[in-house]
Amino acid sequence: MEQLWSLMPEFWEGFRVTLLLLAVSGVLALVLGTAIAAMRISPVPVLRGFAAFWTEIARNTPLTLVFFFTAFVLPMLGVRAPFLLLAFVALTYYTSPFVAEALRSGVNGVPVGQAEAARSIGLGFRQTVSLVVLPQAFRMTVPP
Repeated sequence: MEQLWSLMPEFWEGFRVTLLLLAVSGVLALVLGTAIAAMRISPVPVLRGFAAFWTEIARNTPLTLVFFFTAFVLPMLGVRAPFLLLAFVALTYYTSPFVAEALRSGVNGVPVGQAEAARSIGLGFRQTVSLVVLPQAFRMTVPP
């Protein structure tokens, strides 16, 4: 038991770093996932294609492989960054497509009449998505 208590500062430091990774990567994944979800429902085919490609590749890549790439391959390619920053990048990349798909399902749950009403009062696509559709989609996807 004494050995366990002597290592308690290291455990608390690991717990603190884990919470930091959760908070920062969660916020970054939410921002990136929202952008990917908006591109996924965009009327521009190139954006839809890029978002679909990003989602399929990132969702089907194992997290261990993503961490291996960011920790070993990126430094070999000349990227010099602290490992904590690389961990933020890896977790954000891995989590963002799951956020995007959850938001896209929420967007699909918003009645079509909402977007049609927004367009009928003269709102463009960006305004319709940001002011009408996404706020409702966020409320629907809070549980997931």
